[in-house]
Amino acid sequence: YQRRVRGQASLLMVLDRRRLPAGMEVAPPSASPAMERAQTVTVDARIRMELNGETPAMMAHARERKQRDSDTSMDEQWTIDPSLASRDWFVLVISAIWMPLKVIPLVPMLVMVLLSVFPAWVYGRCQRAATDRLVRTWKFWVVCCTSQVLFTPCLVAVFVNLLLDYLVYYVVGICFTACTWRWKQCYTSHRALDPYRNGPSLLLNGADIFTCVVGQSHRHGFFGTAWNVTLMCLIMPWVKYWWNANPWVYDLEERYVQQISTSMADLAQLHSNHGANKHAVEHGICDTTRRIISRSKQFGFLRKSEDLWNFAPHYPYPPDDRRWAVGMQAGGSASAALKYTLLVHTTHAISDAGGSTEQFVLSNSVHSPVYRVMLWYSNPFHFLTGWVEASISNGGISQPNKWLGGEHPMWLVTARSPFLC
Repeated sequence: YQRRVRGQASLLMVLDRRRLPAGMEVAPPSASPAMERAQTVTVDARIRMELNGETPAMMAHARERKQRDSDTSMDEQWTIDPSLASRDWFVLVISAIWMPLKVIPLVPMLVMVLLSVFPAWVYGRCQRAATDRLVRTWKFWVVCCTSQVLFTPCLVAVFVNLLLDYLVYYVVGICFTACTWRWKQCYTSHRALDPYRNGPSLLLNGADIFTCVVGQSHRHGFFGTAWNVTLMCLIMPWVKYWWNANPWVYDLEERYVQQISTSMADLAQLHSNHGANKHAVEHGICDTTRRIISRSKQFGFLRKSEDLWNFAPHYPYPPDDRRWAVGMQAGGSASAALKYTLLVHTTHAISDAGGSTEQFVLSNSVHSPVYRVMLWYSNPFHFLTGWVEASISNGGISQPNKWLGGEHPMWLVTARSPFLC
């Protein structure tokens, strides 16, 4: 009961965002325990990449980008090109012709998804609140396999939908490139996507997705989660490949965007012992973040709050043999039927699977890393492509007043058209 009351009070303090009273500041340590773990090398590069879900191309690109980005506490300067508005109209007109056809399989797919989500929802109901992680016992695998068998007809429909999207994407896209004779720009755009190709398979990690569905169904309800998953399967591949990462129409390049919240030093103060505890940020802020985002089943009062959020990520803790796992974001409008889920690949800074805690941090304004969230180009169920981190910030060069705020830097492959900007 005390933990619950204290958690409610901390959540209210974060939402209130007032100026901290005198004496609430937490002295900055030279290096946080979380950053020390991330920088500790215990295994060779090949094993680390397997544990973290990395590729050589991705890591080479990240290290080169880190050398270029001296200040990651502010957005990259990005100029909108109004002359590209005609391409936006072309993309939207093709979408207006193609996307209404997706209404046809909507109801059958929703029924199939409802059947497959039901075992996950029931399994979550059998867990106590709060359950941090789902242990993969024989009961877990029985329910997981049952859910996957029930999802098989829907999986066939998902593949058909994806193949049809690819067909329209390639036929119309190649015709556009041929008519505008932009083969060189198309080649350069494809190279911008190269670091984010060939990510870990979603199909071979169905147990991760099942775990995500268990957690999200007890954040947004049984029917709400089924609806969100259905929209993801139908719409997200088209939005990703035709809108946001389309090398056949747009000149793609990587754009850096940063978001830093106001300070959460009050959460660290609850554990600081007057500034003497160097783990205060880890226990007060990082652990609170993980209880909200990674915990499989929340307390009832927090579930009701999360259901109202327009963006509610759930990144379950990975299994014991790796440091990454598939995560599931719920985005869109919480007050309308325009909400959907998105699949991501999340590396957890807290994990020590395989005896490794090493995790490359791309941002230069991080105090304590928490998650790395990869939006692979090979993942059709997230509409963006790039490298994202979720960490506790030191404010960096440009926003030092946001010491111990939450930062969300994103390196995204996009274009300079008005629509995409």
